[in-house]
Amino acid sequence: MNFALLENVQALLDYNQVPKSLDARTKYLADECGVPTKSITPFLLGEQNLPNGEVRKIADKFEVDLKWLVGKS
Repeated sequence: MNFALLENVQALLDYNQVPKSLDARTKYLADECGVPTKSITPFLLGEQNLPNGEVRKIADKFEVDLKWLVGKS
């Protein structure tokens, strides 16, 4: 599990004032980034990583560097 990625996604959601509930954050990422909820929920719970293509969608939506998002810079 890439906890740097999880931490950075949570920080982006906080910055965008997305409520902290799992349901609200799952819905936001699904609606705004096009990430399937079946991938988001286990990711937000710290149970599994997102597929690379889904990580790219999040980076694109928030206009952040992919390397930063995954904790490699």
